[in-house]
Amino acid sequence: MNKFCKTIFSWLGLSDPKWFYYCSRLMGSTLNVMGYLNLLSSIWKLLGRSVRFTKIKIINLNVDNSQPKRNNNSNFGNTGSPKCWQAYGDRGDVVRRIENFGRSTVKSFSNWKFYSTGCTTNVERKFESFIKRAMEFPKEIIDRDLYRFLCDPNFLNIAYNNIRSKPGNMTPGITTETLDGISFDVLKDISNSLLKESFRFKPGRRIQIPKPSGGERPLSIASPRDKIVQEAMRIILNAVFEPTFLESSHGFRPKKSCHSALEKIKHEFKPVAWVIEGDITKCFDTIDHVLLMQVIEAKILDRQFTKLISKSLKAGYFETKVISHNIVGTPQGSIISPILCNIFMHQLDVFVEKLKNEFDQGVRAKNLSAYENSRYKIKCAKRLGDMTELKKLHKLSQRSPVMDFNDPSYKRLKYVRYADDWIIGIRGSLIETRQVLEKVKVFLNNVIRLDMNDSKTKITNLNKGKVVFLGTNIFRSKHVKYSAKSSSSKQRQNLQLQFHVSTDRIRSKLADISMLSGNTPMPKFLWMSLNHDQIIYLYNSVMRGFLNFYSFVDNYSQFVSWLKWIIYSSAAKLLARKFDLSVTKVFKKFGSNLSSGKFALYDPKLIATEPKFKIDVTPVIPNLYSKFKSTATLYKLECAKCGSDYRVEMHHIRAMKNLNPKISEVDRLMVRANRKQLPLCRECHMKYHHNKI
Repeated sequence: MNKFCKTIFSWLGLSDPKWFYYCSRLMGSTLNVMGYLNLLSSIWKLLGRSVRFTKIKIINLNVDNSQPKRNNNSNFGNTGSPKCWQAYGDRGDVVRRIENFGRSTVKSFSNWKFYSTGCTTNVERKFESFIKRAMEFPKEIIDRDLYRFLCDPNFLNIAYNNIRSKPGNMTPGITTETLDGISFDVLKDISNSLLKESFRFKPGRRIQIPKPSGGERPLSIASPRDKIVQEAMRIILNAVFEPTFLESSHGFRPKKSCHSALEKIKHEFKPVAWVIEGDITKCFDTIDHVLLMQVIEAKILDRQFTKLISKSLKAGYFETKVISHNIVGTPQGSIISPILCNIFMHQLDVFVEKLKNEFDQGVRAKNLSAYENSRYKIKCAKRLGDMTELKKLHKLSQRSPVMDFNDPSYKRLKYVRYADDWIIGIRGSLIETRQVLEKVKVFLNNVIRLDMNDSKTKITNLNKGKVVFLGTNIFRSKHVKYSAKSSSSKQRQNLQLQFHVSTDRIRSKLADISMLSGNTPMPKFLWMSLNHDQIIYLYNSVMRGFLNFYSFVDNYSQFVSWLKWIIYSSAAKLLARKFDLSVTKVFKKFGSNLSSGKFALYDPKLIATEPKFKIDVTPVIPNLYSKFKSTATLYKLECAKCGSDYRVEMHHIRAMKNLNPKISEVDRLMVRANRKQLPLCRECHMKYHHNKI
């Protein structure tokens, strides 16, 4: 601090030793920043002079019993603070907000507001506070320094923990680099490049994958280490925009899923007569970058953070030895593409919400005149005490509907969107339905510049036809159901919505994975080299995947029987070829469930149960606030092989089945831990890759 005083006095042209008397007052270990600022104010007041400032340079500021946020020897000029009235700024280095100002006396210097520029050492606590603030005030413009969160190595470590176990992380981009060999030092290097704004996203490696409806979809594979930064960006974007999204949006959101979208349709589309099935042509590939950035920058004022988003969009892709750069679209396969799509499509949600408020009319539909007449006759029969006539009228009333589906005084508009798939239900006339569709089409074309696929967008009468949404057939049942009002009477229910499995879609998927040819189950020869345990395990995963997704359908029992026949037949044929047996001998040898001793084919129960929706309850940031799980797995690691703590990095593999514990000691350690990642020092890691350990 003495050096700081001498620097200030020399700068003011005060070389007399008497001025260094004030330096001794700054040597105390308990003074805070405001102390020396007030002292400077007193000095300049004593001088009786005005000074013109440009910047303040803080040198070697140390505070007793505290942990500085970083070494202090830099010029700063940021414009944000969580608590601007606390001038000291959470024990960090502080500077004033304005970089240049005109003539001003030192008398008011100590009254200025100061802002913290240091990175927090407790990023989880700070980010948790930010999330609570964003949820409490969803319409508030975000003026926080979000880029500081992103640059924190501990925050990057949280992002790494979120993606480290996903199999795609061992798939290289345009280079051979993967997550194998990553360490906390790598995260520090990424952090430094972000702070210097020198970080550049590599172009993604583009491949073509088949679409369920035919054709191909471009998929960009980013560098696994770029995915760490993308995941950190996704966490921040999710915290900012998630509170602003409407309940009608269900794609790629916490506590939202295909099941939540279909459940909303089942509960809210009951009075709907007409349904608009919307389809946008190549939504992800045609999102306008300029419009997208306008939406983001209207909410987030941190231009360093928004600039990084723009860089990720312009990274381009590598295909057939040529690097291309997109001017529109979010690359499918990128971690941040889903949240960016939701941010952009939120404009459509808001527009349809306004349409709904304008369209909705009435409180309750009128009862049919036939129902009102039957109620009047029942009332008269009760008054006369004619029990025979009363029973007859009760039976007639149970068979007749109650409400008028064509009541023009009662209108409703319902809307559900999952990513780029959306559906609008109308309780009204066909003319009104066409008008709504035309308004949505104009909004898509003129405002957010997306094209509607006219060949796939259609209007369906739900009472006569079926709607296909998220792989599910939706239609109105022709079977009349009754609900018991009491032990002695029943009430006729209106025609209910039915959800059935789209068997054509399932057949197509099973054919794509070589389990079905036409209507005949086929062995999946790709699994021929696997052992019996692995084959049964994989077949079970296929069956459970389909059954879990379609747990809500009304034809669940029929679907289970059909799927079980295909899976069991395909597995039996594969084992027959593997062990050179007939299918009959395979069932005789291994039993009806083809048990391997350790695993057996899953036998779903066919008990009639109420269809159940399984809503995703995954938190916004998994394990971010967990008390018993470390969020710093790359920090202070030791080599699992030799115990060294020098240059420790994470060894990654694609799958556990690739390990050979009989040959490699490292593989044996990974099998024992049952993990696809293992900390190794640099020396042991290189020896492993050269087959020396």
